Amino acid sequence: MVRQTLQRADGSLLLVDPKTDRSRRTVPVPEPTLAALRKHRRAQAAEQLAAGERWKDHGLVFSTSIGTPLEPGNLSTRWRTARAEAGLDWLRLHDLRHACASYLLACGASP
Repeated sequence: MVRQTLQRADGSLLLVDPKTDRSRRTVPVPEPTLAALRKHRRAQAAEQLAAGERWKDHGLVFSTSIGTPLEPGNLSTRWRTARAEAGLDWLRLHDLRHACASYLLACGASP
């Protein structure tokens, strides 16, 4: 479910409500993706346990090792590394939105 977005304001990262009511939504996810998200959640629970009182729970699917939002620049760096390792240097991060939409449609999700 999309319940919040991350924005930079005055040099700080802020979690804010989505811009429109339509932006707040449930996103259909195929079973293989759900399985990967469940595995990720177990790893995140271990990070939370290891962080102890340092953990800041923001309800994020992807966060730092202490639960805070990921710095967008760090995400971009990780993306460039992952795509290079996969031999996909031509693939932009933004392109994943379109690839995901095509995949969901191919899996039978409603547009």
